[in-house]
Amino acid sequence: MKKIIYIIIIGLLSGSGLTAQNLENIFASILKNNKSILANNYYLNKLNIQVKTGLSLDNPSVSYEYLWDKNSTTRFAQEFEISQGFKFPASYAYKNTISNLEIEKTVYRRSLFQLEVLLETKLVYVEIIHLNKKKLELNERLNYAQQLVSNLQSKLDNGYTTQFELDKAKISELSIQNEVLQLESQLSQKTDHLTELNGGNVITTTETEYLVQSIPSSFDVLFEHIEKIDPLNKLIELEIGIAELDVKLTRTGALPDFQIGYKSERVMSDKLVGIHLGMSIPLWENKNKVKESIINMDHMKSNIVDHENEHFFLTKSLFDEFTSSKIRLEKFQDLWDQLNFLQNIEKALEEGEISSTEYFIELKLMYEIKDNLLNIEKDYQLQLTRLNKYELLKHLSGQVD
Repeated sequence: MKKIIYIIIIGLLSGSGLTAQNLENIFASILKNNKSILANNYYLNKLNIQVKTGLSLDNPSVSYEYLWDKNSTTRFAQEFEISQGFKFPASYAYKNTISNLEIEKTVYRRSLFQLEVLLETKLVYVEIIHLNKKKLELNERLNYAQQLVSNLQSKLDNGYTTQFELDKAKISELSIQNEVLQLESQLSQKTDHLTELNGGNVITTTETEYLVQSIPSSFDVLFEHIEKIDPLNKLIELEIGIAELDVKLTRTGALPDFQIGYKSERVMSDKLVGIHLGMSIPLWENKNKVKESIINMDHMKSNIVDHENEHFFLTKSLFDEFTSSKIRLEKFQDLWDQLNFLQNIEKALEEGEISSTEYFIELKLMYEIKDNLLNIEKDYQLQLTRLNKYELLKHLSGQVD
């Protein structure tokens, strides 16, 4: 019986698993195979091509006219013209700069999208580790329950216990078997989710140890660090820069467009050649466009203030939850480490201080306490993972600093 007790204690307090490299391999595979990431890459590549269009001069125009006199077969006139139109030169410089900034935006948009997929992956991974740890726990409990049933069956055969005592042990074993089946179903669902994120390519892991993660103890330090590396901040800054350039580009609409070309005209035996010059008069076409672009620029500037405010309180909420979970985990773990719960109830049963019914009740209570500890540990790891979200940027290729 003492040997069984030691087996249970070791099972409750220990676990084994793979190395942290496992998760890095999973990240690399998902970045390669995730269907949403692939679709988003195609979309962003399409946007890059779109922003490169319309940067060159307008198409040149060519015209030819042949006129004849209905009343005479010898009188005719010919006219040929080729011309090139272009806008005020500054507009092309603004358009090219805007195009380059739009292409730079797609880098950060790509990072933001991949970042969310990696975060989802890591959260699922944490859930799987929790289930694997609990699986080890339940296997130890089931082993203990099966040995207990076997011992009581032997005692019953020799007349040292009752069928009632054996039935209680069998009910305890059945309850644990049911928990094992439920856990296997949950583990299968989480593994399927990981496989889905990997584009349908199967991923399994038997990892039972959480990765070592840390964050600054001060929220202000943490938030300052996040703001420096958050791709969304850099994306908004680029959008503000584009909006400011768009105002300047729109103002060039108040400047005339030009045309230059070559023209030849022939009437009978007389031929004239020369140049063609043209200029548009911008009176109505760009009305209110400057006002619209200024309003858009102000809207973009307000976005970054709104984002900082929203991001601050969201991060603060996560940090407060994390701090609370950390305190609860430390207190719960310290208490658990000081308890000799299983040894105490075994001793109380052997010395007749409690009945077998009370023993199974206390055993179930001990299991519930351990389950609560595992759940608190999982919540702590999930919150820590969310706070460490932007550290996942290091796994992305082509990341802009």
